[in-house]
Amino acid sequence: MNIIVIFVFLPFLILQNEDSCCKCGQTGEKSRALICFNADDMRKHVEHFEPLKPPGLHRRLNLSGLVEMEVRYGPTGDIECVKTISGHPVAISAMMESIKKWKFKLVRVNDFPTSCCGRIEVEYSFRNGISSSRIR
Repeated sequence: MNIIVIFVFLPFLILQNEDSCCKCGQTGEKSRALICFNADDMRKHVEHFEPLKPPGLHRRLNLSGLVEMEVRYGPTGDIECVKTISGHPVAISAMMESIKKWKFKLVRVNDFPTSCCGRIEVEYSFRNGISSSRIR
């Protein structure tokens, strides 16, 4: 059991120690390679949101709160980098599985798709075997 826990949470410990995903000075900053969005704009650019499904849900897990993360997506709308900022470890684990399936709207600069980044908060509730989540 201890080995499984180490492998489940090891990627999140590594991601927590990395530098910023976005490398933006301030939100709204534009460069040739990257557009930095504020939280509202990031939320508007989510094309497909996959709800969080925690691994312990079948055990009647009772947990709610927020997961805050920094996300960079590429010119294709796929996730390139995620750095968790805050959240419960179980919710972060569920988020890291969920976000692999997210899709973002393409942003074009001079007719070329470009990478974008920003912060996103996901509000979640895991109660009595039922999971609900939404972008905040």
